[in-house]
Amino acid sequence: MATHPDEAHIKARQEKYRQAINSGSIDEAMSFFSEDVHFSDFGVGQVNLTKPQLHAYFTNMIEACDNLNMTTVSINGHKSCTSWEWNITFNYVKKMEEVASDKELGNLEVGGGLLKMVGVSVTWWNDEDKIIRNHDYAKLVENFYGR
Repeated sequence: MATHPDEAHIKARQEKYRQAINSGSIDEAMSFFSEDVHFSDFGVGQVNLTKPQLHAYFTNMIEACDNLNMTTVSINGHKSCTSWEWNITFNYVKKMEEVASDKELGNLEVGGGLLKMVGVSVTWWNDEDKIIRNHDYAKLVENFYGR
């Protein structure tokens, strides 16, 4: 099967973003977003966040989750729009603040052990390889089997 002309580019770009998230560096992760980004994480009810709101959300998430590790299941799409399937594991060590409509993490017990989520990010990119819009969909799971 022939590869898509953008395949190498989108895989390399996504890997850099994945590493930035796993590094725990807010500044490194935020460097992937355009100034006019609109970010939504529908799993926790955070919709149409602006860049300053996204910075606060990422800070909150990184502080609440220890040993955070995202892995790629698949990445597909084109240079301007991708769909990234991922798995994530983390220890929930601090209650997330300002996530009032959080259906997934809101009822979790802090210190409850290693948690697992499956998810997909639909991401739109500009010509400078900055994220201009992102929609995350995620679900807590018992295991990654059958993924």
